[in-house]
Amino acid sequence: MNTIPRLLKNVIFALALPVTPLGHAGDAPAVALSGPVTGGKHGWPFGAPDQAAVDAHGYVMEEFFLAGTAQSYRAAPGAVLGDDGIWNLVP
Repeated sequence: MNTIPRLLKNVIFALALPVTPLGHAGDAPAVALSGPVTGGKHGWPFGAPDQAAVDAHGYVMEEFFLAGTAQSYRAAPGAVLGDDGIWNLVP
């Protein structure tokens, strides 16, 4: 199983959801992004794959903090939440 692209897809999804406005730009909540985070107890992001695997695929591993109010989502009526991550969601 190739965990690097899946991990990258999850990170991109996590970053995009809270900051994507549903309506006009004025409807989006303010979001603060800070980082990359350095230090910590172990010196690498929580749940990170082995650094050699990251380097072998040409990726950079960094951890950031997001602050703000996020919009929650749920499956739209009749929607199926498949493994492909392409879901029909409603706030």
